[in-house]
Amino acid sequence: MQDNERIEVVRRWAEAWNRMDWDGVAETFAPDGANHSMMHEPMLGREEIRRRTRMVMERVSAVNLRFARIGVLDHVVVTERIDACRRADGSWGEAPVAGFYEVEAGLIVAKRDYYDRRQLLEAMALPGEFVSVAKAG
Repeated sequence: MQDNERIEVVRRWAEAWNRMDWDGVAETFAPDGANHSMMHEPMLGREEIRRRTRMVMERVSAVNLRFARIGVLDHVVVTERIDACRRADGSWGEAPVAGFYEVEAGLIVAKRDYYDRRQLLEAMALPGEFVSVAKAG
């Protein structure tokens, strides 16, 4: 794959997030792809990615992922982005995220996100224990 094609896959992933299309998000991953928010255990495979994303995002009424920077380093798409969520009360919260996407044959095979977990949970207005409970569900 060319680097510009890899970037386009990552942009499609973000567009699916912004539509809150959890099936579309999952479909940007390889069937056995990994989505790893580094603060907890990775989601492995499309079905787990779909299920856990739906579960975590059920309290959010809108999403806006914005790339500040996007490029490719050693065939890995590297991003700096702002993840914004509209909370149940109508207010918006934001958190900066650094993301790394390994893309092969038009699909994400591995994604790693680095962020301040407390800041992201506050942006989403979720209690700190929520993600751990969702993971176990």
